[in-house]
Amino acid sequence: MKKLISLVLAFMMIFSASATFSAEDTKAFDGYVYMTVEKLTLGQGFVIEPVKVGYYKEDSLGDIAERCLGDKSTFKGDISQYYLEGVVDGGNPENWSEKDIPTDIYNKLTQSGEEITDRAEKNILQSYDFTQYSGWMFTVDNTGINAGAGSIKLGEDSSKGYCYEDGSVIRLEYSLYGYGEDIGISYGYMPFETTNTFADRSELIAYVSEIKDSGESEKYGDAYSNALSLLSKWDITKEEIESVILALDEVGNTSTPDEVEDNHNAQWKGAMNNFKDGNAVTDIPVVKNEPEEKWSYALNREVGSWDYYYAGQTVIVDDYLYGTGGGKLHKVDIETGEGEAVATAGSSDFSYDYMAYGDGMLFVATSNSIEAFDIDTLKSIGKVTGSFNYYHPVQYNKGYVICNGNIFRVNKNSENVLEKVGDFPIGGDNFCWSQGAFVGDYFYVTATNNIYCVDYKTNTVVYSYSFDPDSSASFITGQVCYDEKTGYLYWASYQQNNLYAISINKDGSFDASSYTSADIGQKSVCAPVVYNNRIYVAGQSGVITVINGDSTSDEFLSVIYKTDNSVMKIQSNPILSTAHEEETGNVYIYVQSYNSPGNIYYLEDNSDKTSGELTLLTNLTTDSTVAYAFEQIAIDKDGCIYFYNEEGYLYCYGEKERHTYNEYTSNLDGTHKKLCDKCEKEETENCSFTDGVCTNCGCHCDEGIYGDVNLDGVVDVRDAVVLQKYCVKIEQLSENQEFLALFDGAEDISIRTVTQIQKFIGEDLKDTTIGTKTVRYYI
Repeated sequence: MKKLISLVLAFMMIFSASATFSAEDTKAFDGYVYMTVEKLTLGQGFVIEPVKVGYYKEDSLGDIAERCLGDKSTFKGDISQYYLEGVVDGGNPENWSEKDIPTDIYNKLTQSGEEITDRAEKNILQSYDFTQYSGWMFTVDNTGINAGAGSIKLGEDSSKGYCYEDGSVIRLEYSLYGYGEDIGISYGYMPFETTNTFADRSELIAYVSEIKDSGESEKYGDAYSNALSLLSKWDITKEEIESVILALDEVGNTSTPDEVEDNHNAQWKGAMNNFKDGNAVTDIPVVKNEPEEKWSYALNREVGSWDYYYAGQTVIVDDYLYGTGGGKLHKVDIETGEGEAVATAGSSDFSYDYMAYGDGMLFVATSNSIEAFDIDTLKSIGKVTGSFNYYHPVQYNKGYVICNGNIFRVNKNSENVLEKVGDFPIGGDNFCWSQGAFVGDYFYVTATNNIYCVDYKTNTVVYSYSFDPDSSASFITGQVCYDEKTGYLYWASYQQNNLYAISINKDGSFDASSYTSADIGQKSVCAPVVYNNRIYVAGQSGVITVINGDSTSDEFLSVIYKTDNSVMKIQSNPILSTAHEEETGNVYIYVQSYNSPGNIYYLEDNSDKTSGELTLLTNLTTDSTVAYAFEQIAIDKDGCIYFYNEEGYLYCYGEKERHTYNEYTSNLDGTHKKLCDKCEKEETENCSFTDGVCTNCGCHCDEGIYGDVNLDGVVDVRDAVVLQKYCVKIEQLSENQEFLALFDGAEDISIRTVTQIQKFIGEDLKDTTIGTKTVRYYI
């Protein structure tokens, strides 16, 4: 009971809002944070939508909340004892009922026997409204604050370790159940299944706040309103957040607010760049049913040139694929597979050319240079030389390029497009095959036996951890991925058979107590993929090892199973698609095999499986016997897969094309046009008649003989008599009879028409259509 009372007291200290300042200081703010006031647990959206709020360096979290809330705050008193009982929100929306409470919360309340009451005051939402657990609570940068908001200062850790920073995202949220359990703040007293599984929406809140502050929300239109709509929902996914951020990026300024303007639509920014955290999990429905080869493209291929020919990496922007290989940079139409342009770029010897996209530029890295190309013209706009090894992932993020531990600042409008940051590689260490992960403001990357946390804008090692100090190996190449759910970084190794893991603290430092490693039974140069408490590592044994990723379990990092079959070896990073999970209960992990000719395989998996096999997806028919593959596979927005082999073939595989047609337009010539509902592709085909009517377009078909106006199957004097009666208006003709009387291109029926038939009967008329078969089409 004492624990519960102390929890309630702490909870009351946290419930916070804002103070009304009669006179605001006129001096400029020392910085800004982003803030929301939310009642999502009621299904009622925002009280205050995402907004940028200024602060002075002496302000507490309570001061900031008061500045944001203004007259919506009910707080009165000493700001250092800040407790917010209620917020003026205007009351429940019209027709709102308790059934509008998100289902998970509502079920938890009712199952626990909790009575859902009403508000104490109509226009104010305050503590103990609706339930005995309710009230206002703070999170700062997605972490619940278990301290009085009046004591929380800028960058000053209190005894509880709480503070806010410049650019922090502060959410004031109304909780209904478990003293914060329903908004992701857990004290462990009232378990709630979804606690701590909520996706971090901080980046999107900051993004939307910046757009609003810049006055450009109208420019962003539906993308902006869709982002607000998503943020107004109680439970949203990481994939949904990434999707609306991408939509915002694509409207006029494809960059987040602190990036350079870019009006291109980047579908695939490069193998090491499409997933900034290194965790290649997508909700794109990647091809899996009846895949077919859409096209193949030869990148300067010469038969038998394998000793000198290595293909590279792919980028997909504005429906064009950009690929390197054989010392060339190619631009290929992804719809047709036809080459549009070629430029000299990259290596023509034994080397893997990595490529990244950012801010309208392609960055091509070889073993001794990085060159920037304008994506519209393929013209070189800047180049730096150095030593970047043969395996040198190049990564771009917010105006910086990182390759082989070297960092460059990018300025497209400068004479020095690539300006080196710092004199040495990160930590002065040696790098090889090292892909890093961007998490928050930091870049995490491994080299030799160390993992580094780097402020990449200054090339400053903020934290480091020596994870294998006793090893003599100098070629431990770990491609890093970050799991947002657990806060762990993961990487595998080439010389050891290990998977390594370490969690990071809120400040970006490494939690040394969490470090662990496990033997996974194969060497690997691939980045792990993490999803739903499972870690997937592909490697040199040609299998995918499936590993327990539940960091709370005693079985953490233990091997669940390895795929039953192998494919020689795998050196391309896996990609995991969740798109079919709701339909099939499974996720699909795609890899490329190293054995000739470099086919794509996939593993079908779910949380219950203890075995699985690699299933062949593609069926390449190239006659090459040396077409191995290391290059990273790529996907586009439609789920097509693009991949190389090392003899210079580039392939596109997609779902077998299926059209659905509901719109048909007759051409009135025995054919009609049909329009696909999905892709809007138009085709012309022959009509299919049943009883003289096309079953698709409804066109009617009447067969006849020119001149046979009485429809008896022959042209004789009786037809002439019928036409004579028609001409003197004694008899009428049907539309079909009129059609058969308009032979030889005539435009009307007259006595001349009768004469022509008489001449035909007497065999005095030779060059005529009279007596020939014809068809009349009509609607």
